[in-house]
Amino acid sequence: MTWPFENDTSVIVKKLAKRNVSSNRIFCFFNVLTIALAISLIVGISLFQQGSKISEQKILNQMQQATIGGLTAEQIEVLKKEPDLEDIVPYKHSDSFLMDGIKFEAVYMPTGFGIIKSYELVSGTCPEQYNEIVIDKNVQLELGYQLNIGDTITLPTAGSKTEDFIITGFTDNVETGTFYFYVSPAYAEQGVLLSDIPYSALIRVNGATEMGLIDFENTVYRLALSQDISRNQLYFNSKFCSSLISGSGMGGVLLATLFIAFSSGIVIYSVFYLSVSNQVSQIGQLKTIGMTEKQIKRMIRKEGYRFCLFGIPAGITVGIIFAYLLEPNGITIINAIATSILAIILGIIIVQISVYKPAQIASNISPIEATKYVGNDPELKESRVQNRKNHIRLSPYSLAVLSEKQNRKKHNLTIASLAIGGILFMVGATFISSWNPDSFARMGNLEDGEYYITINHNTLV
Repeated sequence: MTWPFENDTSVIVKKLAKRNVSSNRIFCFFNVLTIALAISLIVGISLFQQGSKISEQKILNQMQQATIGGLTAEQIEVLKKEPDLEDIVPYKHSDSFLMDGIKFEAVYMPTGFGIIKSYELVSGTCPEQYNEIVIDKNVQLELGYQLNIGDTITLPTAGSKTEDFIITGFTDNVETGTFYFYVSPAYAEQGVLLSDIPYSALIRVNGATEMGLIDFENTVYRLALSQDISRNQLYFNSKFCSSLISGSGMGGVLLATLFIAFSSGIVIYSVFYLSVSNQVSQIGQLKTIGMTEKQIKRMIRKEGYRFCLFGIPAGITVGIIFAYLLEPNGITIINAIATSILAIILGIIIVQISVYKPAQIASNISPIEATKYVGNDPELKESRVQNRKNHIRLSPYSLAVLSEKQNRKKHNLTIASLAIGGILFMVGATFISSWNPDSFARMGNLEDGEYYITINHNTLV
């Protein structure tokens, strides 16, 4: 703020700050690099954490929240009329069987326009007749020959018997070691592989994503009780249940952000402090011609703003690209914009806090003190050493020791900056070199054995 009786020197201060930045390229480079790295890490980690949650939620939004097993076709029709259910899909699958060393499994799961995602066709149509199927196109590589829509494939069914199926379409499933083929409703009712297997119902409950875990489970239990379905027929999707109780995970992001902000703040403070130390003579000259302490502080702060102008956009760009490469399905424009705005505010705050003390030091430099400042001139240092102690032996080491003693704070800041970088490097290098895949695999349930037996609530096997 400029008072009415003051001259407006903001343009001059701005030009001086711009000149100081452009005249010292190394100083400019390290500050911009520090800011860019800090902002890119903050933006990248935040967006990746948010993207992981969004990507997982997108998958859960297309999955069943629970499964009811041991049902008949009539019971499923009754359940379809339940107002508490958001979606219901009948489902059957056979036991797996081998053909030429390839594992197959027959599945009945109708495709439609419901919320629960079933299989997707990459070509062809869904099976309608008894002996029509849709099969994974990747099975062709295992069989060693080409399959086309309309071709007949012979698969084993019961014992030594086989059955001919007509291919009406192809899917492209994720490689799991088992190839699924999808059958028609008629085969689900009458086919050898599925006729004796009861139906399961894949269900989604209205408003389940807004419920707590206990409320969701009680809702499913009440629904089962109203239809005379026992609890041992209920199977909850453990992933969905975990999403109802798990935290956002932003606590870890906040800790990482604070550590990055603290580390980058020390580096920026150190670089600015060294810069001020090297500009003592110049600052003294400016104060000699009438520059006030307030204007000196404003000049240093404007230097910080100029570094933000280059470093923050670069950091945001790198951070968004980094997060998108790691989690492309979870990055949204709204999250990217919101995170970028927060990163801009945080970046400016970090820089301004970091330059506050150097600006204070610069404003307190008097013209007389500036004339006495030795700086980094080796000849002046040598004459000063000779005046103090004529018998001292001059060497790079003795001059370095003398410089350290003359400016202990500068030395400590340099050591602190190097220490932070060394700690980060050593922690990362130690972790990478000491990580043992066998020991990692043995952590937890497999510490004392080769197998861990448990119930998978996502399936009915």
